[in-house]
Amino acid sequence: MNSYLEEITYLCISGLLTWFFLKISIKFLQNYVLDYPTSRSSHKFPKPTSGGVSFILGIIIICTFQKIYLPLYAVPLAIVGFLDDKWGVKPNLRLATQIVTVSLYFYIYLFTTLQTNLNNPFYLALVSFFLIFCGTAIINFINFMDGIDGLVSSCLAVLFFVYSIKSGFSYLPFCSALFIFSFWNWQPSKIFMGDVGSTFLGAMITGMLFSSNNVILSLETILVCTPLMMDACWAIIRRKLNKENIVKPHKKHLFQRLTLNGFSHKKTTSIYLLGTLIISIPFLFSDLLTIFITACFVGLVGIYIDKKYAFPFNKL
Repeated sequence: MNSYLEEITYLCISGLLTWFFLKISIKFLQNYVLDYPTSRSSHKFPKPTSGGVSFILGIIIICTFQKIYLPLYAVPLAIVGFLDDKWGVKPNLRLATQIVTVSLYFYIYLFTTLQTNLNNPFYLALVSFFLIFCGTAIINFINFMDGIDGLVSSCLAVLFFVYSIKSGFSYLPFCSALFIFSFWNWQPSKIFMGDVGSTFLGAMITGMLFSSNNVILSLETILVCTPLMMDACWAIIRRKLNKENIVKPHKKHLFQRLTLNGFSHKKTTSIYLLGTLIISIPFLFSDLLTIFITACFVGLVGIYIDKKYAFPFNKL
């Protein structure tokens, strides 16, 4: 019972800290760190960004108190994200910081296990490269999807909550911090999380997967992210098939094309959130196969919504 009370206390304090840091930082961000709309933006007026600093600080304080140091390893990545929000940094620096962060998680949580089980140096190098590549992709996918009010913060609040219930409550502070932030980020949003927040959250997912040391649980967790990951991944595949430059910024994600066709941010985010909640049910109560089938169903619904309601992909 004491353990449950401690976890609930940590959950509440993390949320309160996030609220506190939002309150004291929003004026500064309104004056000094603004996101000005561009042709790719889904907002029409300048809005304060880098609000992710609030939940990063809340999470780090609580997790450090719990002797969970995973968030600390992503601080350099968050700093680069903040600099990118404020002044912009070169893509190579962003990518290099992401790779270093993922490599650090890999070395701390996975390398020894893989080294023990993979005696062949070639296989070890191949698997290592693949996992670091996937971890870096996750960071970028989460960053890509942070384009409308409440989308990433609400979906990932659900992910961290159900993962905590299934794996031992360690990530509840993430859930409450994002839940509080979602109130500020929901349409009409008062603040954006910025690259500082989205890249940090992508790194947290990667670190969470690497530290679980459970392949099945990691696969199940990725499936919960299907609405976010499928949109990001499918947009890249379709652009590649169209022989487009996949590195060039675009406005072809499903969530962007839905808003272009008249869907509000609230309605679009609610679709993704509902999909995440639907997959979360078998994640908590069933096996990998059931989760996979449910994720496929959600994906097919997404394809239907794309065909029926989104602005056509090839007209952008």
